[in-house]
Amino acid sequence: YNESSTLEVSRSLDPLLLKLNEQGFLNGHTPFSALLAFITATAAYLTGYRHVALSNESSANEATIPGTGINHQYSKSFEFEQDFREYLNAHISSDINYFSFLRPLNELQIGSLFSSMDEYHKVFKSCNVGSKTDTWCCNCSKCLFTWIVLAPFIEKGRLMAIFGKNLFENAELIPFLDQLTGFAETKPFECVGTIDEVKAALRKTIRDYKGANLPVLLSHFQIQTQEQSAPFDQDFEKFLKAFHQPHFLKDNLTENLRKALTCRL
Repeated sequence: YNESSTLEVSRSLDPLLLKLNEQGFLNGHTPFSALLAFITATAAYLTGYRHVALSNESSANEATIPGTGINHQYSKSFEFEQDFREYLNAHISSDINYFSFLRPLNELQIGSLFSSMDEYHKVFKSCNVGSKTDTWCCNCSKCLFTWIVLAPFIEKGRLMAIFGKNLFENAELIPFLDQLTGFAETKPFECVGTIDEVKAALRKTIRDYKGANLPVLLSHFQIQTQEQSAPFDQDFEKFLKAFHQPHFLKDNLTENLRKALTCRL
């Protein structure tokens, strides 16, 4: 350890924001990924490192409000990644390679890869509500999405060991399910996958029940899709074999990613 070689970055909140919170005002959205982009690029420039690797997937490109360009995850999207690379090249340094290693993948592929990493299943979290207590709240769209995307790959008992309960049996989550599956006006303003990915995961999970009684959320989804005038049907395997373009991966990283996917097929 060499203190002189350590770069420590900190940030502070405007006191006015905290005062407004006390009065009941909401924070709005902080583009935290954009903040990290500038911090990490600055650190790379000062320390002489070239590569800044992210883990943003292709699913982050989908608009939060269908039919618009409004995207809650804009700072995680390929559009931002491309614009930021151009900004770095024009104004900071052409030597910094800012890219996302997972950009070619969708959330279902990530769920498939993660399902085999047993050592992390007891410690990972993807819940903003429970972030301060390191818990799954099991009552938000992020918890529900994570459950849905892992359900095709991890059997129910193991999933319940992770979350503490079966989220498919909680009828209070139906409004979040409708947002995730496109039956509401907007997707959740959270970092979740695409509507098509969620539907494909749910259909695969329903097929895996093989005619057994479905829990309330899967039953609700099945009834909704049957009543659609033009039911959506997507091949689950097509998602697992996809490799999204464009991306900024070098050939060696692309090869490593493709090998990892092949091992899961």
